[in-house]
Order: sequence, then C-alpha cells, then structure tokens
Amino acid sequence: MRRVRLLELLYGQQTPLYTTNAYRELGRLKDALRMDNVAILTIPDWNVPYYGMAQTYALMEEWEKAKWWALESRSKGIPNRILFVSPLDAMT
Repeated sequence: MRRVRLLELLYGQQTPLYTTNAYRELGRLKDALRMDNVAILTIPDWNVPYYGMAQTYALMEEWEKAKWWALESRSKGIPNRILFVSPLDAMT
C-alpha cells in the first residue's frame, strides 16, 4: 500500500487504474482485485474503477459479481478532470 501511495503522489490518482490493468494483462487477477479496491478508495466518484472491478470478475468467470459491478459503475460519474488515456486503452 505504501508503494501505491508514493506512485499516487508522483503520478496522480490514475496510478491504481494502470496498475490494475497491468495485473489483469499478466493474469494476476487477485492482485488486480486488490488494486481495483485501492482505485475505488482513491477515486470513488469515478466510474472507471467500478468497471475495472467488473472486468476482473468477468475474467475470473464470476458472472454475478461482474454484472453487479458493471451496473454499479453506471451509477458513478465520468471523470471531471483531465484523464490521461493510454493508446492501449483505445485499441480494439
């Protein structure tokens, strides 16, 4: 948790989001869930970490949890400040 806080100070609030994406790409889904929770605690008003939680649960094939988090993400707002987007996020 201390490393996450240091990264947040250096790179801003989006750090947990990128860390979570990296864990998902590596298949480290339990670590991704942990970082999803950190992201939700860090930026609770944004929809992005809630959707990330849904993605992680979907990869774990826990469909009810994935559905719940996806619906929860719809109740949150979109970021109201500059959001840096990775080119990898824009790829389809």
